[in-house]
Amino acid sequence: MMRDVRLGVGSAAQRRAPPLTPAIPARSKCWGNNRLGRLGLGDTNDRGDGADEMGANLPSVDLGANWTVVEIAASALHTCARLENGAARALKCWGYNGNGGLGLGDTLSRGDGEGEMGDSLPAVQLGTNRSAVALALRDRHSCALLNDGSVKCWGRNYFGQLGLGDTLHRGDEGGEMGDSLPAVDLGGTAVQLTVGAEHTCALLHDGQMCAPRPPPLPWMPGLSARIAAEALGDREAGAWSEGGGWLRLCLPASCVATDPRDPRAQQVLGAQR
Repeated sequence: MMRDVRLGVGSAAQRRAPPLTPAIPARSKCWGNNRLGRLGLGDTNDRGDGADEMGANLPSVDLGANWTVVEIAASALHTCARLENGAARALKCWGYNGNGGLGLGDTLSRGDGEGEMGDSLPAVQLGTNRSAVALALRDRHSCALLNDGSVKCWGRNYFGQLGLGDTLHRGDEGGEMGDSLPAVDLGGTAVQLTVGAEHTCALLHDGQMCAPRPPPLPWMPGLSARIAAEALGDREAGAWSEGGGWLRLCLPASCVATDPRDPRAQQVLGAQR
């Protein structure tokens, strides 16, 4: 029988929100394997594997005074959280930092010792007037979609997973973050990120919600555009018209329509207006 995980009175669990679900302001609680401080509790003691470790006995992650967690992302080795305080935005990461995946200009892990969290944990510097609107992590590198639609990645880079045209790690030495960290050249504006163990991908927005693609349909001159679209398997066509023996419709294979109700898309697209 499945049982609810007890997080304590007044706690709210936040997972990666579906595209149409706004992020819910919440405290952060983490449990499980705590090697290298990935739970952010100032020690390396596992949580959740013994009696009386959950519920009110499970501490919240201390990310500093007056900050509210709006998104949290975790890899096998480290964790990052987007924070808000009124109009202020910040990004903080903790756990393993061997290749600079925490973006703090060194290779020291954070969260595994006393005095490393809360206000003592530095925010990741993303550049002047730049803040993260979405996160994507794997074990040894981190990426953030920024408020201008650009993407910055830091950490391990043996295979070019940071997208910077070389194999140099970033974030493991001073002077590599902030304005000194180049944005990934994507040839367009990103609206969504995902990362693999040693590669990274981004969904781009080219200024149109869809890119219509006109296939010739001379064999069905009297068929309506909508019926033709459904016949071709496009049951979510967002833009279509009929004329001149051609059918213009938005095929899933040729475009991905970013829903403007997605709060992450609103932040990115709003910055371009």
